Amino acid sequence: WDPSYLERLWCNYELAVFAKSSGDAVAAVKFVPVWLPIWTLSAIAMDLVSSFLIDLVGTSTPPPAFDKSSNVQLFFATFVFWCPPCLAYLFPSILSFLVHFRKLKHHGHLLDKMATFDFRSAQCQLESDRTVIRQQVLR
Repeated sequence: WDPSYLERLWCNYELAVFAKSSGDAVAAVKFVPVWLPIWTLSAIAMDLVSSFLIDLVGTSTPPPAFDKSSNVQLFFATFVFWCPPCLAYLFPSILSFLVHFRKLKHHGHLLDKMATFDFRSAQCQLESDRTVIRQQVLR
């Protein structure tokens, strides 16, 4: 799905044909944003790279030595040990948040489009197609 999907006459025709040929069309229709598969693969790749970096830092850097009686040294040793993994996941986490926020925004846009949907206002490059499609849908 993209923001112009319900504005195009032929896309409306596809939905109408699917609705007529499917028994329970409402449950069967799944709107998926066109960017979702790319985002999913990118998120998996970023997670893989982040995990690799964490493993690389974790195996190449020994845990810091500290005086067990000093709480300040314990705090800094723990901070130094856990800081690289957190930083490795910081960028993917921010990007994931932004993409999820965008997905929610587009989902709201889709719901608004569906609430104000009107077949007659759909765009069509050839007006001769409008009559043919309307006859097919109304059958």
